[in-house]
Formats: sequence, structure tokens, C-alpha cells
Amino acid sequence: MVKTIKYILLIAAYVLIKRNANAQIVTSLNCSPVNNTVISLSEGQGNTLYIVSGSQIFASNPFTGCTNIQFPDQNYVIRTSCFYNGALYVGGYSTLGMNDTTEIYKYSNGSWSIAGKLPNAYIRCMTVFNNELYIGGEFQSVNGITSTHIAKFNGTNWAAVGGGLGSLFEVRSLTVYNNNLYAAGSQISNDAFVYVLMSGNWYTSAIVSNNGAFTMIDAMTEFNGNLVIGGMFSSVNGTAATNIALLTGTNWSSLGSGLTGSHGRVSTLSMYHNKLYAGGGFTESGGTVLNNIAEWNGFNWSDVSGGLPDGTVLCLKPFLGSLICGGFFTIPPSGVNNYLAKVSDCTTQISTSGSTSFVQEILKL
Repeated sequence: MVKTIKYILLIAAYVLIKRNANAQIVTSLNCSPVNNTVISLSEGQGNTLYIVSGSQIFASNPFTGCTNIQFPDQNYVIRTSCFYNGALYVGGYSTLGMNDTTEIYKYSNGSWSIAGKLPNAYIRCMTVFNNELYIGGEFQSVNGITSTHIAKFNGTNWAAVGGGLGSLFEVRSLTVYNNNLYAAGSQISNDAFVYVLMSGNWYTSAIVSNNGAFTMIDAMTEFNGNLVIGGMFSSVNGTAATNIALLTGTNWSSLGSGLTGSHGRVSTLSMYHNKLYAGGGFTESGGTVLNNIAEWNGFNWSDVSGGLPDGTVLCLKPFLGSLICGGFFTIPPSGVNNYLAKVSDCTTQISTSGSTSFVQEILKL
């Protein structure tokens, strides 16, 4: 009888430990000065997270708190950020109109400078590839160098990239996959494309469609040796895929039932603890209720601790053991409007040492 009880307790302990090791909690990220939609997140040096919200930038650090970095241009809306060569770079657009010059701003050693000037421009995305900073958006030149919708910066000079990407209405996403640079964007009532840069030239990796409606690729990331794209679309290279798709080798496929409802849009993708996460404006996948953030378990999309309802998730960033979420939403069960949240593995209910002690006590029975 004692052996039977011991066996049952050991199974219960194992289940409890495994459950807590895999469970997650979603909480608010404490950065009280942030009071508007968060559009971009970048990790800098010294455990600093840069938070972009409109024309404001905040530096969040677990040791020094969250402070406002005064941005020099209040007629500017920042849309993207990237940490490159020890400095923070940001891009966006001028609120004075498309006839105004849009700058690429650089923040280093506590001061701002202008790294590049683009007439009639809207900067959407940035990434680092081969130790150069790449920018994408809607523009024709930077610092007098002609380059349609995409350009690169080596820290001193700007240059064109593969003849530009004029076939896209604008470049909205850049990522590095399989040691190559990938670019994608949007089209109005036409198919959009995913491009790969190889030997200095652009090649089409995928034709993305949305049944004749606005087609958009907002996010791309590498996942388990494959490429994932997210946005607003219904098929990739003729294969049905709802707003999210996977490239394996040369073949594109859907990821489960896709992500639908609400705006029906995937805005951001990220890896966290070797799992794929998607954020955006969606409420379900194949009947599973989701709230703007979801985890891919290898077979289907699952809920993340109630999600982040009543809004949209616009950016995801792993940082100091948690997955930081930016946008505008509420955090259940509070129902309070928020712009920052963090997803963390839930290990607080039973620690490793506590679990070990519990098991040892069982074994004494």
C-alpha cells in the first residue's frame, strides 16, 4: 500500500514539475512613462531595451529603471529601430508630409546625430547583415545615392542594394535566413513578393497573394532552419496559407490553420525558448481562441495565457529571459489598457530545489 501511494505521489510530483516548467504567465512590463502605442523594440548594450512609441524613445534597464530619451524631431514618427555597431538607429517618416526630408537618426554616447537623409521617404524596417545596416521602406534615394526602397550603410557610406526593389510598393520586412538577406513588402490589389539577395542580385523566392485584395508581408524570421513569413495574405506560390507560411527547402506550406479573425494580420514574429511566437491582430486559428499572440507547438497554434486582447501586438523581442510584447492591448484579467507586456515561463509555483526536496521526502516513505 505504501509503495502504491509513493508511486502515485511521484507521478503527481513529476506532472506538477513538468507543468510548471512549461506553463507561462503574461504580466505588465513596468515602464510607466510609456503612454502610447509601442511600435518597435531593440536590445542595446548593458541590458538596455529601447522602446519606440510615436516620437518618443525609452530606455528600460532592470538596474536603472525606465527613462525617456529626448528625441530631437517632434515632427517625426518613428516606425523602426535597430542596434548596430554600438549605436541605436531609428527610421520613420515626417509628419510635415512626403515632400519633407526623412532622416535616419543615430543615438550614441547620449547624443543624437543624422546618419542619412532621404527625400519623400517612409522607413519601415531595419536589420543587420554582414556587418552592415539595411533599411527598407518607400523611397528612391539616400544621401543622393539612388536605391529604390532598400539601401545599406557600412557606418560611413550608403550604397544601393542589388538594383533596388521597385517591384514592391514598399519594403516592410527584412531578415537574414540561410546566410542570405530576404526582403518582402506590400502591394495594392496585386501580388507581393518575397525576394532573396544572392551574389548581389535579387531573386524571387515566393509570390504572395490575397485574393486580389491588399497583400502585405509584415514579418519574417528563421525557425528551426526554415523561414516563416507573416502578414495579410491567403496563399504563397499557389499554396493556401492564411496570413502565415513556412518555407522548407524550396517548398512553401501553411502553418496549421493560419491566424484569422479581427484584422486578420500577423505583424511580428519571434523565437523564444526555441518556440515560434506570432503577434498581430487575430482572434483564432481553426477554432482555437487566441488573443493577438500565439505559440506554435509544431502542430497547431495555442493560446498564450489568455493573450493580449482588445488591440494588437506590433512587436516581440526576447529580453532577459522573457518575451517582451509591444503594441496596444489589455492584460487579462485586469482589463487595463497597456502598451508593454512580458511573457515568462512560470516556475515560481515550484522551484527546482523545492521539487527535489519534495521528491526526496516522497522517497523516504
